[in-house]
Amino acid sequence: MVAAADVTFAILGCGRWTEADGPPDTKLVQPMLRRRLSPLTAAMAHATAQAARASGADLGTIATVFGSTHGETSVLRDMLVQLTDEDAALSPIAFAGSVHNTAAGVVSISTNNHGFATSLGAGHDTLAACILEALGLMHAGHADVMVVVGDLSEPEPLVPEAQRAASLAAAFHLRRGGPLRLGRELCAALPLDGPLGRSPVAGALALIDGLARALPVVRLDNGQGSGWSLRSGPA
Repeated sequence: MVAAADVTFAILGCGRWTEADGPPDTKLVQPMLRRRLSPLTAAMAHATAQAARASGADLGTIATVFGSTHGETSVLRDMLVQLTDEDAALSPIAFAGSVHNTAAGVVSISTNNHGFATSLGAGHDTLAACILEALGLMHAGHADVMVVVGDLSEPEPLVPEAQRAASLAAAFHLRRGGPLRLGRELCAALPLDGPLGRSPVAGALALIDGLARALPVVRLDNGQGSGWSLRSGPA
């Protein structure tokens, strides 16, 4: 029996968003949903649309896997502030936007995609876990999967400024069959320093860079996770 991790694949297109890129492009999102869009969902929608443009992916049919370690922290912060106000009630709309699958739901609704969508989090292994989930979908018969990861800078009251990560989102269109294979092996990371390097999904930037440079092995956790990597070529 072939395990999901034995499935080989290609990455047809990538997208990314960082704070240096300015406000996220949210044209992908339906106008009614765009009015109450959270910063994380906006960033992930930006990366998703960019990857789809690069690869020609049909966002109305493709299976999607969304990953985030902390999820909707900006919404969580606002709700925690509301809890400290005896005269304020928690907003049901805010609560609906605080769940871990908010971005998956918003993108699926906006693209009229009734197919498979899931959300998960695995710390600095979030990107690898999302790719592993995508390989399981390919093993089950899906030819294409869009993997989207993102995390915001931690809210100021919860994490000191000197320790906060930068906000980051990235997306990858995976297709079954190709030169790439997911595995665990001892290899050097392409370390990102500073706030971007502290992001749990910093490995996404290393992957985009590694693909552009045709590196044979790329570590997916920026040296801070369990050592998951992608290797190009024979196992």
